[in-house]
Amino acid sequence: MYTIYREVHPPTGVEHCIECHFFDSCRKSLVVAAASALRVYELHSSKPEGARNGTVGAQLVLAGEYQLYGNVQSLHKVQLSQTKRDTLLLSFKDAKLSLVEYDPENNDLRTVSLHCFEEDELSGGLVNNFHRPVVRVDPDGRCATMLVYGHHLAVLPFRHDVVFDEQEPTSPTTPSAGHTTKDFLPSYTVDLQSLTERVCNVKDIQFLHGYNSPTVFVLYEPIPTWAGRITLRRDTHCIVAISLNTSDHTSPVIWTVGNLPFDCCYALPVPRPIGGMVIVGANSLLYLNQSSPPYGVSLNSTAESTSNFPLRKQTALCITMDCSHAVFVSDEHFVATLRGGEIFVFTLVPEGMRGVRNILCEKVASSVITSCVCKLLDNFLFFGSRLGNSIVLSYTRKAHDFEDSLEASNKKRKVEQAIGEDLEDLEVYGMDAKTGPQLHTFKFEVCDSLLNIGPIANVTLGEPVFLSEEFTQGGIELELVACSGHGKNGALSVLQVWNHHKLALLLLQQSYCDLLCRGECVLRSSRHLSCQDAPICGLCSPRMTRIRLIHTAFLY
Repeated sequence: MYTIYREVHPPTGVEHCIECHFFDSCRKSLVVAAASALRVYELHSSKPEGARNGTVGAQLVLAGEYQLYGNVQSLHKVQLSQTKRDTLLLSFKDAKLSLVEYDPENNDLRTVSLHCFEEDELSGGLVNNFHRPVVRVDPDGRCATMLVYGHHLAVLPFRHDVVFDEQEPTSPTTPSAGHTTKDFLPSYTVDLQSLTERVCNVKDIQFLHGYNSPTVFVLYEPIPTWAGRITLRRDTHCIVAISLNTSDHTSPVIWTVGNLPFDCCYALPVPRPIGGMVIVGANSLLYLNQSSPPYGVSLNSTAESTSNFPLRKQTALCITMDCSHAVFVSDEHFVATLRGGEIFVFTLVPEGMRGVRNILCEKVASSVITSCVCKLLDNFLFFGSRLGNSIVLSYTRKAHDFEDSLEASNKKRKVEQAIGEDLEDLEVYGMDAKTGPQLHTFKFEVCDSLLNIGPIANVTLGEPVFLSEEFTQGGIELELVACSGHGKNGALSVLQVWNHHKLALLLLQQSYCDLLCRGECVLRSSRHLSCQDAPICGLCSPRMTRIRLIHTAFLY
């Protein structure tokens, strides 16, 4: 049965994550994709006894696990009109799209529709597709798009009205018994190279918030360059906004911006009421909005010499945003994790209704090297990782006390002078009117983690030590010891064929307790915590089992 391939351990590295109403509309779940495995977790939050004010604990509980016939390339969600739960959009190589949802009758996944865009006209003669099929969904759930072979957009419109046409043409999908083709309009493709602005070398696609029709934001680089050629060619990135008319399949270009820095990485849509888009580059952050002039800040001294884009200097900041991941936690704040695991909070200081006049940055913590990030409930974040354990963080937000800072006093003095010059504003707005945005400080705490034993750099096979004779009656049991993880997330993973419950109680408890307690003290000291809070016995501490230095996974 396993002549060619056999999977002896399920994948543990998390590559994609999203929060959705997977089971029903009353509760939210965390869906993670690890290669060909799709796992669903529920977050149970509680306030532990004796905890400080504002401290909230949480634990991830596995609610479902499903095996797929391929590695997931992109993951998103949408709420269809005739369902009480969210539908997942999964993309696979080379240009396949699958819509699945939970089936409560069979307690399994049910395929809603299947789409394949691998025609020769779309591939352009490519034998190998090096472009990842990225899936994006409109914020209002009107349609979904997928990047096909790097230069086509596959559009899948959704229908939310009640009146249906009996003679409506069916879309090229395969709907399940629980759905009809009335949930979908005919899918079509848009050739990006045939637009008025020739689009090629697409870096990222996103949907803009606050538009009457679905509007796709495309970040691309028509003429590529690299760091060694910036003296001759720089500011090569461009953006284009395409309005999708799903009824007559037209795609007019409504907004273009050129001459953006060459090191732009990806785009991050800004929710309403601010709207617009944040362009994340390796050395700079840009804010673009159709109704306001562009604004940018430099993240290090390199940005000034590699781009002619007008950037605001920040001398106290020296970071790079390549290989980073970000998510908005409020209308004005987004959290980003850098390639080294550092966590930064960025604040957009709005100007008027649709504009930004400053971008503030603050380092708040350090975490694992992440591959994806998403927001959970109201005050939790999930950081998925391929190189270490995925973790759940709880965050609390507290407003700054402006009266205790010198900057606030200077601002207050300027406001008083302005009020003295113009008494009409005093009559209209009053003395208690807010003259500027309210800044916040964030505090993060680790709540739970998901074990990851990959990637494995080396592995060896051997006999376990201190094994009693009662476990060797049927032969010697062998163990696999693997060097897993990367950098600061490295660990030793011990894989056993059986789960020896009695053996765990017969081990030298004191030696293991000393090892785990030392590891706890090291971790606490690195996080500026007191070593006195470390438990005496790590084997009986639920927190210790989640951050132990030697991870153990079992093969069944």
